[in-house]
Amino acid sequence: MTTKKEAAKKSFRGYSIVELLVAAIILSIAITAIIAVIRKGRELEIIDKHRRQARSVITNLLETKYDDRNFLALAVAPYDSTTRIPLDTSYTPDLMANLRRQVMVGQWPINIGTGSTTIPLVIIKVSVNWAELDGNQDTIIITKRITQAR
Repeated sequence: MTTKKEAAKKSFRGYSIVELLVAAIILSIAITAIIAVIRKGRELEIIDKHRRQARSVITNLLETKYDDRNFLALAVAPYDSTTRIPLDTSYTPDLMANLRRQVMVGQWPINIGTGSTTIPLVIIKVSVNWAELDGNQDTIIITKRITQAR
């Protein structure tokens, strides 16, 4: 027969090695999941920053005010050029992007009353293309149409 003292001693003997291993495995899975979420969030933040910077480059190029002289110069000389530019120097100093500028000339048909006519149209298409660190390609394209009203 066991005494009260022996029964109390048996109830406070601690955890078994199996219980400790199960607890360690559960804790490691939870920590791994938390680290994965943090890393993915950081990766998305960097990709978003690259997209904002690419859009800023394009917007700055397209904010040029076009008067008659600029319009005629564009209309006479369509071109297509590609330039390498640094996209992000804070996170990835060697991340380069391709900046492509295309100027196309055309005619825009419009209807005036019962007749129709065309007016000169210049289309400026600017795109920025780069490869993220994980190898995925990303591209932003913005097109601006400029007409010259007579």
